[in-house]
Amino acid sequence: MNDSFFSEIIGNNITKDRFKCVNIPQHLHGLSNIGLSRSKNQDAISYFLEKSSGHLFLSLADGLGSYIHSEKAAYLSVKNIPQLIFSGESIEQACLKYHELFLKSYPYDKKSIRGRFRQYLKRKIQTPKAISENTHTDCGSSTFVCAEIKNNQLNIANVGDSRAYVFRQQKIHFMTEDQSLAQLIKFKSNEGQTIIEPPANIKGAIINSLGSPEPFYEFPRSNKKIEKIASGSPITYTLELIPGDIILLASDGLFANLGEHELQKIINETPWDELHDTFEKIILRVMRMGWTNMGIKANPDNFSFIIYRHF
Repeated sequence: MNDSFFSEIIGNNITKDRFKCVNIPQHLHGLSNIGLSRSKNQDAISYFLEKSSGHLFLSLADGLGSYIHSEKAAYLSVKNIPQLIFSGESIEQACLKYHELFLKSYPYDKKSIRGRFRQYLKRKIQTPKAISENTHTDCGSSTFVCAEIKNNQLNIANVGDSRAYVFRQQKIHFMTEDQSLAQLIKFKSNEGQTIIEPPANIKGAIINSLGSPEPFYEFPRSNKKIEKIASGSPITYTLELIPGDIILLASDGLFANLGEHELQKIINETPWDELHDTFEKIILRVMRMGWTNMGIKANPDNFSFIIYRHF
């Protein structure tokens, strides 16, 4: 990018405890923390702001821990996809182009991995172990979520289970849906389809990611009907923003430890300049306690977020 942009990109095998955006406009916060269980941070965040138009693009990615190049997948996605956007690509085109380029650079062993979830769901694999075997090959994969703000229009897209929230008038106005096995099972059950209930250790598995070896995934789009979608393709949403709306992009290390009520409470009761530090302190406290207020075990994973306040 050139001098017509403000921008910052954070990620790529960061091993220090925490990092946050520093050269950032005052209506934005961005922070990532390594958490308590990993030796490196596989999350990445970025923002790009075009000075002349105010066109703002925020993105966050979470590298999948099973693969050795996932921190690269996350970092390159928040670096390259925004550049494709500002070169004239749509969000869908940019995600797919990046996905295909990354797959060529870091290919999977397709014989051992490709099609495992579909085979399991069709009862062709009897053991969940077969789904994740041999995943430490020379490859990588990541989730991706972004928010594009042009005047009062908000375009959101997500791949995998990193989330976008919109808070309006002190309530959650909008939230993306996770592209996970658990969510797909829920949708299929609602349609009356018979499906195997997977073991708990893979129920939260991601069915779509940038760099995925699968040719497609199944998920409902705007028509709410489940369809086959090319892997790497995001689910997109468009909303009209009003002054005071707050957008939060987050990896699962944040929302796995804080419920929706807690997110609302923190955003509503915390002074704007203290939000990033408050989120970080509360999440680390939950991790050290070992249990969340939702009554589930805390997730000590990397956690990252970007918060934007619309004027």
